[in-house]
This record gives sequence, structure tokens and C-alpha cells, in this order.
Amino acid sequence: MKTLNELKSIILNYFNDDYIKNNILPMLSNLIDGISEDISLMNKLEQQIQEHVSEYISVNHKKIGKLVRDNLEKLDTETLIELIEERVGDDLQWIRVNGAICGFCVGLVLGIIRVL
Repeated sequence: MKTLNELKSIILNYFNDDYIKNNILPMLSNLIDGISEDISLMNKLEQQIQEHVSEYISVNHKKIGKLVRDNLEKLDTETLIELIEERVGDDLQWIRVNGAICGFCVGLVLGIIRVL
């Protein structure tokens, strides 16, 4: 047991904050810089990530749907409306404006047709 504790102490001391700052972070930074310069590698990585996410969603879509449903059912109507307006309020306002403009144009055309 003493040997395991000593080994644990050695490993923890080896991976202290200075080691991470001086060795791990620069290595990760160089890796990220290398990947960002290689467009074909970035495209391959992006495609693989999209495939894995898509596969995960396909496999777990029932669980995801249940999770969303359960979380939405916890919210009362007022909170849900507030949440939706907070997230998409600007978009909803533009939809209303566009609807009003389209409605005006259609009404104008129908009015002109009726007069003729």
C-alpha cells in the first residue's frame, strides 16, 4: 500500500499545474494550429464529427425526445412563453411584420380584383 501511495504522489506531482502549463497546453496549442492550417484534415474531422453526432442522435432519438418532453412538462405556461420569447422573440417579431406586409399586399390585390 505504501508503494501505491508513493506512486500516486509521484504521478500527482508530475502532473502539477506547471507541468500542464509548460508542456500539455503548448502541445495542444501546436496540435490545434496544425489542424487549423490543414483544410483537408479539418474537413475530414468535421465530417467524422457530424457522422458520429448524427449516429448518436439516431440511436438515442427516443431518449432525447423523452428528455426534452420531461423538461418542457416541468415548466408552467408563463415560463415556457417567456423562454420562447426570450430565445426567438426577435424572429417572431419579424415573422409578424412579414405577415402583416404580405397580408396587406394580398388584400390590396384582392381589393383591386374585386373593383375590376
